[in-house]
Amino acid sequence: MKDFVKTSSISRKVHIPLIASMLIGLIIVSTTAFNSIKDIKVDIYAKETKSINDYMKSALSEKYAVGSTNSIMLANDSVLIDALIAQDREKALHETQLYMKSFKEGTKFKNIKIHIHDSDVRSFLRAWKPTKHGDDLRGFRNTIVEVKKTKKPLVAIEVGKAGPTVRGVAPMFKDGEYVGSIEFMQGFNSVVKEARNSINASSLVLLNKDMEKIATLFKKSEQSRVAGMLVAQNESTIDARFLSELSSKTLEELKQGTVTTNYFVRTVPLKDFHDKIIGYTVVGKDLAMVNKTIDLSVNSLIVQLITMAVVDLIVLVILILIIGRIVMKPVNDLINVVQDLDSGDGDLTKRLPIKSNDELGEVSHYVNGFIQKIQELIMNIKEISSANVALSESILNGANTLDSLSNKQLETVQKSNALTTEAKSDLDISEELSNKTAQDIDESYEVLTQLEDISRTVTDMVQKDSETEHELAHRISSLAVQTNEIKNILNIIKDIADQTNLLALNAAIEAARAGEHGRGFAVVADEVRKLAEKTQHSIGEIDATVMVVVQNVQEISTEMNENSAQINDLSDKTTEMLGILDTSKQASSQTMEASKESSEKTVLIGLKIKALFDSMQETLRSSQNTKEISVELDRLGKDLETSSKGLSSKVNEFIT
Repeated sequence: MKDFVKTSSISRKVHIPLIASMLIGLIIVSTTAFNSIKDIKVDIYAKETKSINDYMKSALSEKYAVGSTNSIMLANDSVLIDALIAQDREKALHETQLYMKSFKEGTKFKNIKIHIHDSDVRSFLRAWKPTKHGDDLRGFRNTIVEVKKTKKPLVAIEVGKAGPTVRGVAPMFKDGEYVGSIEFMQGFNSVVKEARNSINASSLVLLNKDMEKIATLFKKSEQSRVAGMLVAQNESTIDARFLSELSSKTLEELKQGTVTTNYFVRTVPLKDFHDKIIGYTVVGKDLAMVNKTIDLSVNSLIVQLITMAVVDLIVLVILILIIGRIVMKPVNDLINVVQDLDSGDGDLTKRLPIKSNDELGEVSHYVNGFIQKIQELIMNIKEISSANVALSESILNGANTLDSLSNKQLETVQKSNALTTEAKSDLDISEELSNKTAQDIDESYEVLTQLEDISRTVTDMVQKDSETEHELAHRISSLAVQTNEIKNILNIIKDIADQTNLLALNAAIEAARAGEHGRGFAVVADEVRKLAEKTQHSIGEIDATVMVVVQNVQEISTEMNENSAQINDLSDKTTEMLGILDTSKQASSQTMEASKESSEKTVLIGLKIKALFDSMQETLRSSQNTKEISVELDRLGKDLETSSKGLSSKVNEFIT
């Protein structure tokens, strides 16, 4: 992964993750769709189950409503109440048959029954079977017993001889006195038939085994059974194929819901008014229709998945084209400019085109700003480099002048030294002669005359040397000022180099933030930083050398001032010596007795000449130091010239 990040282009870094993300998205969507396909079957089954349950709930609710309202209506029929009190079955039968006829002709409930009970819970009239009456109903007709007890109507499923029946039972009153009850009965055949029409389903009404003793109507050996339970409905309403496919199912399988070869099967429990399960309604929908619904949902999901894949592919192609035009072109422009800068012949007049205000446009803006600063910096460095070359030439000229003056001074000092040595020798001879004999006065006078001439010559040379020393001291002071100017210029160059290094560091940081976008720019920043560091290093060496030169120049200036003072002192001493020689001459010519005094003064002059000789030796050493300084200045000037030309050569590589 690290190698991919380091070596891959921005285009690959964008396109490959983009394609990978698209593929991952498609894989995730496909996996989700695959799982959804599994869930679709569960959802469709759940919806079909809910549809069956809702239908049964609605059908029973409708029967409950019909049973409740009609039983209450019949319980308030005065004809029926009077017939019950009078035990007039004919009259009651006629009235109930009118009701039953109107229901059969005007409603979908074709198989209703009306049953009237007396106050002792005995059958008064079965409208569908009027000949059977008077039987005690208390043993198995709990709804009638409950109504007599509560004096309130109720509607519930209750098993009778004809199996489970929806019964609406209402109390009958005469002048507030309970006289009996009436029952509006509905079978499940209509529910079975309506299921076929409403939800295209087959239905079977199953009766628990403990209820078979009540439903005596179905106690026949050939009566159909499912899971050991009696099918309590008319044979005309039974779907033979549905019954056949359920024959092998257990009650537990039916309760949980199952599928057969052709049916989607769900079971709804039937409960009486005590909430006791007395049987089940088993509903089977056409499995092919259910599976068709599942297939339609699956096909719809697959079409959506294919559509999404095509849309993703189109979006991917559009994104690749947009990235290539909007992102990669500006990046390639940036790379071209940076490569030109990195080639060593960088044209600092070039600028990146800014065609947008996005991040790339902002980067281009800052890169252009940086190139502008580099251009200005290189131009300043060029000017300073040219100034350094001129300054190095000035230092070389000053060093040559100083060398020439030091050579002249050395030559003069050497001559003065020779003359002083000769004068010392002559004084020694003069002292020896004056000590030997007074006869040598004349000869001593001549020697004094010669010594006077030599002293005058020395005085002239010392004065000339003093003037030379003053001039040299002035030039050295000027050189010190120039070296200080060099130091100031070097400080400016050093500041510029520091700023260059800081700008390069900032550029490297910005390049690092830009990632691969700033890679080429980072190379340029690094080259500029190296050039700045090299410049700092060279300036440091030059600065150290100039500091040494400044210190040496200051020391030379101090020594030259001291030499000048010594030479002035020597000049004064020489003048004084001339006076003494003159006095000696006069004394020698006046009297012989002055010989001794002359001898003493000659000794004194010898001592002074010796001191002068020592001073001349010191002057000689100073002159030699001056020459060494001039040589060092010459070397420093050449080093500065070389560094300046090298710096100028580097910065001239950039086009400004």
